Amino acid sequence: DVVLGHDPWKRYRLHPDHRAAGWLAVDAVVAARDPHFFREQLVDGLTHHRPSALLLFEADEANHAEPADPPSISAKLSALEAHESQLETTHFYALDETLDDPADSTSGQTGADARHSLLAGFRDRERRKLAVAGAAFGLEAAEVFHLIDDL
Repeated sequence: DVVLGHDPWKRYRLHPDHRAAGWLAVDAVVAARDPHFFREQLVDGLTHHRPSALLLFEADEANHAEPADPPSISAKLSALEAHESQLETTHFYALDETLDDPADSTSGQTGADARHSLLAGFRDRERRKLAVAGAAFGLEAAEVFHLIDDL
């Protein structure tokens, strides 16, 4: 079994929920693997559990890559786009400044046209990030993590 979580050690992480979620994941692995934590819960056949690995995403120091193929990239983009509350404040943030082609700017666009341009720019930026991450590990595209497997 593998546990996934935010890297709580990432320097300069501003998002308080992501920091807290990272620490909760790490603390949960420690508590779950050790039979001396929460002894009162070890009843009715329930025992401690030691996962084989902890993969921390948005890692401060990535040391592990998982190849990202087109279906997994599409699934990732769909999942991120479904997180509606994050589109404007996170996914579209500073997008005009990072678009490859200035003609793709949303300047002067409104409504559905601007949203379409922003989504296209967001998708392109995410694909580029996966390609850069993968290149560091000799892969075409990858999701990178900090792997802790000495649990």
